Amino acid sequence: PGPPTVIEEPLIIGFVGKNEQTGHPSQKPEAVFKKLILMSTLPNETVFDPMAGSGTTAAAALKNGRKAIVCDKSNEYIKIIENRLGKKRITLDL
Repeated sequence: PGPPTVIEEPLIIGFVGKNEQTGHPSQKPEAVFKKLILMSTLPNETVFDPMAGSGTTAAAALKNGRKAIVCDKSNEYIKIIENRLGKKRITLDL
């Protein structure tokens, strides 16, 4: 038994301020992920997003004292994430 929903925020970026908009076609607001991250992790823990898109999960994690590992198949979206977070990707030789 918990709340009927944890998502009380609009799911489309057009409903939030322009400061979050990155140009990704289906970007979600950080407020959507903030509650989920706070409910499921402790400070300094790591959040993993294998299909990071615009990097919203990572942005919300970092702003709330968590670490983040993100990836995406699209080079275009990786560039959006790099620009948004001010971080550069690393390449793993597997």
